Amino acid sequence: MPSYELIYFDVRALAEPIRWIFALAKVPLKDTRIDGKEWATLKETFPLGQLPVLVEDDNTLTQSYAIGRYLCKKFDFVHVDPFMDYLSDQVSEIVEDCRILFRELPWEIIGKNDPERIKELKEKLLATVFPRHLRQLEGIMGKTDGAFIAGDQITHGDFVLASWTNVWEDVVDSNILESYPLLKKQQKAVMELPEIQDIVRNRPCTFV
Repeated sequence: MPSYELIYFDVRALAEPIRWIFALAKVPLKDTRIDGKEWATLKETFPLGQLPVLVEDDNTLTQSYAIGRYLCKKFDFVHVDPFMDYLSDQVSEIVEDCRILFRELPWEIIGKNDPERIKELKEKLLATVFPRHLRQLEGIMGKTDGAFIAGDQITHGDFVLASWTNVWEDVVDSNILESYPLLKKQQKAVMELPEIQDIVRNRPCTFV
């Protein structure tokens, strides 16, 4: 068995789906979390000057979703039907589109923390960004039976979707999934897996 070290900041964000994959696969992972000061001195030593990275023995893997897909293939969290895996990838990419539009909000909260600007950003996200993306995701979830994107088989998109909807509930609006019962069902199915429950229960309390 290879040795694995995940290097990221002390937040959930892009690394949390990877942590969940390792937890569900029951594969040991060294979860290295660095702060901003450390990153300033380490940034130039990383392949793209970005995090997360996953060190697998002598190989350094970059790009969070590519890492996640690779691990899901390796740990057998894939579907036998290529179309089901397409749906999983489609979900991941829609979530990423939404995340890019969301990311100004946590930076504002952590940085300037201007109440008026925070209110404005939340209102914009809830009025336009989230309805558009969550409707798409809800529609995809309606294409199959079962709680997961591919029905009864968990895939990479499930880790990504449940992790980010959990973040958005915490940061934007705790009722953000209220109008999307299939997304609520999917998140519940992922987060109630005993291995995921354990990692959520014991992880550091972070903002995103």
